[in-house]
Amino acid sequence: MEDICPYGRRALAFIIDLLYELIVPIPVVTVALFMLFFDSTRGLAIFLLILSALWLGLAGIFNRVILQGRRGSSWGKNHLKIKLVKAATREPIGFFLALLRWILALVLGSVTGGLLLIIDLIAPAFSSQNQRILDRLLGTIVVHDRGLASAQPSDSSSMTDDDIWTR
Repeated sequence: MEDICPYGRRALAFIIDLLYELIVPIPVVTVALFMLFFDSTRGLAIFLLILSALWLGLAGIFNRVILQGRRGSSWGKNHLKIKLVKAATREPIGFFLALLRWILALVLGSVTGGLLLIIDLIAPAFSSQNQRILDRLLGTIVVHDRGLASAQPSDSSSMTDDDIWTR
């Protein structure tokens, strides 16, 4: 189908998601690890490490479960105008399916020592519909977000004042 997202865009969206999720914890953890060497700042360092772990968890839940479940696109997918949808209906997957997808990726990745994550991220390159293993299991697919493109008027000079207020 013409609306299926190419593997390269999908991989780039994953990288963008990782950057957004790691942009806060990486410098904070770096500073906190340095602070651990000094008795006077050890308590603050531990607090910063805990805060960074919370950020990772909450950013992951917000981005990959809430956003992706509700609108079909995480931060990275939104930038690239692609979305994760149910293969049968082309509707966003919803909160519970997004949560299940996220938990399965974490648990199965942990159980296999990260091997499943690597295989799962490479799998779309060898799939006719560019699906990850989890996509196949859960009946999801990544497509171009035609709604974002069609929401923009093609010629703004033909818009009237009424068109501006009703959008």
